[in-house]
Amino acid sequence: MNAAPPLRCAALWAPAGPADDPEYRLTREQKHELANAMPGCPITFEHAGVTEALDKLGAAGKSPANKANVVMGLMGEAKTPGQGYKSPLGVVTDAWVTGTGRGECSMAITSAAAKTLVNKNLIRSVSLTHGETGTGILPVELALCNVPARPGAAIFHTGISPEELAMYKASAAPPPSSTMSQNTSTPTPAAAAPTTDAAGRNTIEAAWGALPTDARQCLADQLRKLVSASADQKARIAELEAANTSLQRVQSGDMDLLERQLQILTAQVDPALLHKMGLSDCARTMKDFKSDNSRLVADAALRTVICASRTLQMRPGSGAVPMEGVAEEQSKRQAMQGAAGGQPEPAAVGIEGLLQSAAPSSAQQQQPGETSEMKASQGALRDALNLAFA
Repeated sequence: MNAAPPLRCAALWAPAGPADDPEYRLTREQKHELANAMPGCPITFEHAGVTEALDKLGAAGKSPANKANVVMGLMGEAKTPGQGYKSPLGVVTDAWVTGTGRGECSMAITSAAAKTLVNKNLIRSVSLTHGETGTGILPVELALCNVPARPGAAIFHTGISPEELAMYKASAAPPPSSTMSQNTSTPTPAAAAPTTDAAGRNTIEAAWGALPTDARQCLADQLRKLVSASADQKARIAELEAANTSLQRVQSGDMDLLERQLQILTAQVDPALLHKMGLSDCARTMKDFKSDNSRLVADAALRTVICASRTLQMRPGSGAVPMEGVAEEQSKRQAMQGAAGGQPEPAAVGIEGLLQSAAPSSAQQQQPGETSEMKASQGALRDALNLAFA
């Protein structure tokens, strides 16, 4: 089975400007030094296992400068029962410093749980652990966390492709500094193509014309892909919205039918039984049926079926007795049949038995107030009982 692809993200690990906390502030040189050494750093959850792994590496005489040592140390910590969360969640794939002094990086998250947390925006901040060495500053790991040490340090792009990342880095990179001496005999390079129109305004056309041919081709290819992907996404969204509208229409019709049948049923039930079963308020019962909570739906269905069953058993002419007296009545019948030397008459069981016992016999007159609508409700009750006791 092929492994699931990693979730590729871009993150800000060292803010610049107002968000740059003085306590954790890094110089531009330190940011560049860290960025050069960050690829390969493990990604952890809230720095879990880092301290223990570094302690064991030090005791074994192994250097944390070797990223593989840190990764193996974390994996060793994760093998301890109950400590699986200390395992690396992914790895830093690249790091750079922007023209504005922001330290940024790209990462590949391989943990399924971490992917879910990031995609659902449940955890988006990052925190870089680094230490001083005799020769400079060394990155150790980048943690996914809820409260970063450097305010503003967070993932700002998820699902970024290598091509999109390359384009973003090119746009965020600082301009190259000139090291040419005034006295050098090196020819002055030709001026770049203008990026403004005749009126001095920046235009897309002028900027496009200033790009090299291969850069224009790369951008054009990416734009075509983005336009195509956007069109496919819009078509899929429209399809899902149409399906959702159709489903809501069907569900609305079903609920209207259920509410009408519930009204017919409750009109024929003893108010005391309705109160006991919690069905006095039809609107409240329908709210339970429409709930997203499956437990509330099942509870409403059970109360409704029980109420319908008791009502059918207690209909005049059914020969039924209250549920509390069923056992006593059965014993009396068996005693009378035994005294007469006959075999005990099997009790009517099952749904059809309940419905037959509730229906008036041919010798009985139709009960006052019984309508064709009430008879139709018995058919609906039969279906509901079949579903409930299947």
